[in-house]
Amino acid sequence: MSFLLIDLTKFAGEINFEQLTDEVQKWCYVIKNMWRLKESDIPAEETVFRELYENCKISKLNAMEKQEYEKSVLEYEDVKDAMEYHHRMGKSEGINEGFIKGFEKGVEKGMEKGMEKGREEAIIQTAKNLLSMGMSVSDIAKATGLTENEVNQLEQ
Repeated sequence: MSFLLIDLTKFAGEINFEQLTDEVQKWCYVIKNMWRLKESDIPAEETVFRELYENCKISKLNAMEKQEYEKSVLEYEDVKDAMEYHHRMGKSEGINEGFIKGFEKGVEKGMEKGMEKGREEAIIQTAKNLLSMGMSVSDIAKATGLTENEVNQLEQ
């Protein structure tokens, strides 16, 4: 067993991912900058780093968002399996690659919308809970990001 200490504060963060040349630099860059990375910052061919990004994004979800996400993944996998079965059975002459890519993009957008809806529902539930605890409308608005008008509507 051995230990390796990496001082990420000394790692230059003002460069782009594409400028990095070796795996150690890429790992240090991703670890240091994960909090501010966007999916578009990681090149498509860097599958390990894209997978790490996705796992970090999922780990930040609350319980309700995770449940919605897992549900959408299961639905996506069901549809994907059905399409693969359809291809294996030789009945896919009418389905072209453009359709499949479009379908996959649609499913991905649907998953994103589902996660967003889950976040919104969680915020609303949190605001309702805070209201029932007697917290002021202005404090609830500050804590949740809702407007005071939206919080007032929840009271009714």
